[in-house]
Amino acid sequence: MYNKVSLFHVALSFMLTTFGSMEGMAQGAAVSPSRIFFSGNPGQTLHQLVEVSNTSTKPLLFNISIKDWERDSVGNKVYHEPGTLSASNANWLEVNSQTIEIPPGATKSVDIMMHVPSGENTKPQVTNSMVFFTQVVEQRPVTEVTQGSGVGINIQLEFGVHVYHTPTGFSRKELDFVEFNELTVNGDENKRAVAVKIKNTGEVVTDAYLRFEMTNKATGEELKIDPLSISMMPFDEQLVQLSLPADIKGKFLIVAILDYGAGTNLKIAEKEVVYE
Repeated sequence: MYNKVSLFHVALSFMLTTFGSMEGMAQGAAVSPSRIFFSGNPGQTLHQLVEVSNTSTKPLLFNISIKDWERDSVGNKVYHEPGTLSASNANWLEVNSQTIEIPPGATKSVDIMMHVPSGENTKPQVTNSMVFFTQVVEQRPVTEVTQGSGVGINIQLEFGVHVYHTPTGFSRKELDFVEFNELTVNGDENKRAVAVKIKNTGEVVTDAYLRFEMTNKATGEELKIDPLSISMMPFDEQLVQLSLPADIKGKFLIVAILDYGAGTNLKIAEKEVVYE
């Protein structure tokens, strides 16, 4: 919902959430690594340092917090309170500070500790959570921020670091195609799209590239389609939609190729479509 405002100065605050150091670097800060993979036995305490760099000319202050997260059916991240999801490891984590202040040009390390539960009833499975570094911005009067410009903008940075734990001995990677369907987009039959559903049937978090090859069966012409990257937790399913040019006509063969790394087999799915 948007509120209409006229003849008033408005101070707006935006939060930019990034999941990699390159995006944050452009805004004056960087956090590395963007993903942590712990692997340990019950009862172990594991450590990983996260480096937070301030590349700006002013000191930066960050609050550190932890949340659960999962992906929805189309791969978007959805966040939850810590410890609420069945595959959460948020309650296993300890951070050596709740806030961190970094002078201009400096880098500080934050120790992320994971205490792997020793309980016999703990189900062996891959777990995850997210550690957030959220910039604390001093609030200033509107007149100081806007200075006659009409709108003042405070840029607030937020970095998310994925934290995974993989039980010892878990290593098998396996992704499979479940469905390959032609879609009608928003009820409009003139809009072209297909979608593949992928399931992680392996034991570990798996990254993959999904490539599509589309060939006109009458002319042999191939349409160029950029590859997509995906990352999936074990047992997750994800629907990946591919929008196609609205003006294409003819019979086409679409091949979907799933590549999830060395030592694994390429998975291939095919679909014929006809557009008149």
